Amino acid sequence: MKRLKKRISIKLTIFTHLLLMIAITAFSLIGIQSYYNHQYAKQSVAERFEQLFERIELKNKVLDQQSRALLSFIEEYPSLKNSTNNDVSNQTLLQSLVKTLINFPEAYAIYIGHADGRFFEVINMKHRPDLWQRLKAPESAYWGVVEVSPQDGDQAYQYRFYNEALQLLAQRATATTYVPAERPWFQEAMKTAQVYKSDPYLFWHLKSPGITYSKRINNRQSVIAVDYTLEHLTQIFKQLKPTPDSHVVLFNAQGKRILVNSQSSDQSTLPKTQPLVLNTQQQALVEKTPELKVSNQLSWAPFDFVSNGLPQGFSVDIMKLVAVKTGLRFQFVNDYGWQEVLNQFAEGRLDIVHSLFHTKKRAQIGRFSDAYYSIREYLITRNDIGTITDSQALEKLTFALVKGWKSSDYLLEHFKNIKFKLYDDTLSRMKAVNNGDADALIDNPDTFARLKAENQLNHLMLNRPMDELIRIPPEKLRMMVQPKYESLLPIINRALASISQSEWNTLKQKWQLNGQTRQVKLSLQDKLFYQLLNQMPLSDLRTFYESNVGGQRFLSAYNAIDYNGTNESYLAVFVPKSTLMAPFNQQWVTTLWILSGVLLIILGLTRYSSSILVRPIRALMQRNQLVEKRAFDQVTPVNTYIQELDQLSQTFLKVADSFQTYEKEQEALLKSFIELIAKAIDEKSPFTGAHCARVPKLALMLLEQAKQDQTEHFKDFQMDAEEQKAFEIGAWLHDCGKITTPDYVLDKSTKLDSFYNRIHEIRTRFEVLWRDAEIHYYRSLLNQMDPIHAKALLKAKHDQLQQEFALVAQANLATDGDNQDLYEKVRDIADRRWQRHFDNRLGLSAIQQSQFSTPSETLPVTEKLLDDRPEHRIPRHHFNEKAYQEDGFKLTVPQLRVNLGELHNLTIEKGTLSVEERFKVSEHVMMTLRMLEHLPFPQAYQKVATYAGTHHEKLDGSGYPRQLEASQLSIPERVMAIADIFEALTAPDRPYKKANKLSEAIDILFKMCQAGQLDQDLFTLLLTSGLYRHYAEHYLKPEQIDDVDIDYYLNQLR
Repeated sequence: MKRLKKRISIKLTIFTHLLLMIAITAFSLIGIQSYYNHQYAKQSVAERFEQLFERIELKNKVLDQQSRALLSFIEEYPSLKNSTNNDVSNQTLLQSLVKTLINFPEAYAIYIGHADGRFFEVINMKHRPDLWQRLKAPESAYWGVVEVSPQDGDQAYQYRFYNEALQLLAQRATATTYVPAERPWFQEAMKTAQVYKSDPYLFWHLKSPGITYSKRINNRQSVIAVDYTLEHLTQIFKQLKPTPDSHVVLFNAQGKRILVNSQSSDQSTLPKTQPLVLNTQQQALVEKTPELKVSNQLSWAPFDFVSNGLPQGFSVDIMKLVAVKTGLRFQFVNDYGWQEVLNQFAEGRLDIVHSLFHTKKRAQIGRFSDAYYSIREYLITRNDIGTITDSQALEKLTFALVKGWKSSDYLLEHFKNIKFKLYDDTLSRMKAVNNGDADALIDNPDTFARLKAENQLNHLMLNRPMDELIRIPPEKLRMMVQPKYESLLPIINRALASISQSEWNTLKQKWQLNGQTRQVKLSLQDKLFYQLLNQMPLSDLRTFYESNVGGQRFLSAYNAIDYNGTNESYLAVFVPKSTLMAPFNQQWVTTLWILSGVLLIILGLTRYSSSILVRPIRALMQRNQLVEKRAFDQVTPVNTYIQELDQLSQTFLKVADSFQTYEKEQEALLKSFIELIAKAIDEKSPFTGAHCARVPKLALMLLEQAKQDQTEHFKDFQMDAEEQKAFEIGAWLHDCGKITTPDYVLDKSTKLDSFYNRIHEIRTRFEVLWRDAEIHYYRSLLNQMDPIHAKALLKAKHDQLQQEFALVAQANLATDGDNQDLYEKVRDIADRRWQRHFDNRLGLSAIQQSQFSTPSETLPVTEKLLDDRPEHRIPRHHFNEKAYQEDGFKLTVPQLRVNLGELHNLTIEKGTLSVEERFKVSEHVMMTLRMLEHLPFPQAYQKVATYAGTHHEKLDGSGYPRQLEASQLSIPERVMAIADIFEALTAPDRPYKKANKLSEAIDILFKMCQAGQLDQDLFTLLLTSGLYRHYAEHYLKPEQIDDVDIDYYLNQLR
């Protein structure tokens, strides 16, 4: 091809691609912009967090200062400061408190409680739109007053409602057991002269959570307090949240959440249910029953606990379902520990206590409902305690108990010497055990799993069920009602029984109850919060960090805040990173779209110029692929204007020519080595001649016929030049394993042929001389014997020896068939004895002497004429059975490596080879496979070992060494089997058998095909193509070549 004369510099080509560099630069700038946008976003978020903390802290301080100032201001009212407990006019107090609420609209209510039970509260009815309905007030009411004035031991709520001008609109009264002095806001305020600020709890009248500021009045037995609803406080959080989907939480140093900006939705929903159909009497009983005060513990999750001031838990939901089904009205009372709950019930200030077990003591003060949930209690210990195996080990532990619990009472009653510490609630005692203040506690798996996950109590474990240690059966949760409401129990029990399985399942799934330890599923907000608690103790400084929950990334921060007069509270904010980055990402996307449009224009302009460089490079790549495929003669120059690429094209031509020359030289060298190995194997024995050379020629001829044949069996069979070359190499090396086969085995023409130490012959001659000397000596002494008689005896002995030796000699030849009679005679001859006068160990090497397993015998020694002696049995050493099996070889391996026993060899049933020698001959195929599989053949020659090592396999799986079946043997492998067998049958130079005539060899192949051992189609092709005769004319002796009736065989195979 004519080369182009015009050339241009590669510099010009590179210049045309500068536009691509511009695009790369542009994208790099976008990446840098994106990075700094992220950094700016993080900085911006940090600043917003700073502002948020400052604003919330300011709001909190303002609310605290306002409330404290408000209480101090009210305390200084002349009507309160200069009066006794009983001389304050309610009307005067009303006017004073109303003025205060007008000035402080954030407050929900202001009230005064006295130790003698009096209570006076003013409520801002405009604070919430549902107050009129909740308090049953006129819609025009502006102010509400709740007053308790104990008279003759009875207490009643006096509700009065006023308009804006303080004119009375309506009033009503209801019985109550409310005692202000027993409320925490009263009790805590009485302990200090400072203002007390509560955690969120459930307001009595409002039935909604809130917080209370309270203060003792002038060191008297009275307390003034102001209430703020939780909606008001959480509204502050909502207003100050950085994004709508962020989370804000206020918590103390113990990890208890004080306020959160939202409540999990799944904790406020109930399964849909239908009210019960009550009879007239039951309906009347329900209607006349006042609102019942129901207990709500602080922390017995997931059954009964307080969250954000609201009652929560499985039992709380059961109570709500009962209310829906029966129409009974329940008022939950919280902010009390368990012992306080029991005390409240005993004193009649609670009507119903739920989530408790039946005991005889409790049955004396209350009436129990039917059970609604079964609990199996477990012994819970620290991880380092170990498994408790018996009840005696319990006395060695220090238990964390809750006063009033049935399990606590049982332990103290039955284990007098047990050590214990009392705590107010379950969480406190779990933390005590986790921190090492106690060793164990008793509770259920559901409570344990939840509190462990929520409070990171990682040192606790469920040890053993208590019923396996002591006689304490699984407990059942019930409700306990006041005796005066015992008539309600049938209605409540009926409601419990009417709860459907679907409703039970919904509640159990909601609160994750299954009575077994398992991983509790936490909400996203919970996971963020508990991840933060893992950093405890927290720093008092503002801290910013990134967190990852469930694959969602958050920018988080926390800051110490003065919530209740101390710095032991913290405010945390969690903001989704995706939300914060959304504006910056949108800017980045817009920039990317604009830049993409510009780049499309640039790419269109540079497409043509880039093709100048791309086309020749692609052409060079195609030439490179030709070199990879070793198609060197197809490599041609590349036409290009670029001078450097043209030079590279010329270099490709030179490299291709060099590779082609080198490859031919290497192939010639490899072929020479292969033929040298095959010739060396053939030269090992003068009797196996050119077997390694004849088999490849026959195999290649038969393979070529199969490729050219268009009959149904071979029309799809093809092999390319590389595959055929691999087959040829395999055929030449098919017997390379015979390098390891001893020559005497290959050439063994008689059964007693073997390599042995020729000192035995010398010793035998000495034995003969010994006996000749004795004969001469005794002849001199026996001259007086009748010569005729002596001659007859000698002749008879000689004849017998001749006959017996002839039998031994006959047995020494190769045999085929039943020769048991001959072998029996040989065994009789073997029993003859002869005397050995010379040591049979003299002149032996150390290795040969090591084959003797017995000490040397005292001479002379009488021995059998023929024998299988121990030294004839040479064991098999260093045989790796595992490697043998991993290679897939399935021939049975003889125990001995060599057996030179004379009788053992003379009585060989077939041929001249013993079992050990026959395995050694067969082993050459295994050696062929092992040697060739370890050679680093190129990819094209990977099947060389397969082709070379399967020529003794048969289609019916009876071949060796791997006993492959027809489905595992390809056409080339089947060709090798036929070629190897045909050559062996017709070889005229085998010492152990006569060469078969051509017709005999064909007949044997035919029978093997009929037996399913050889491929019938290839045998048919051997006949129809005339290859059998072509091969015979070149490699068989003339007397071997006879007529073959191929029609007979073809008809038989159809």
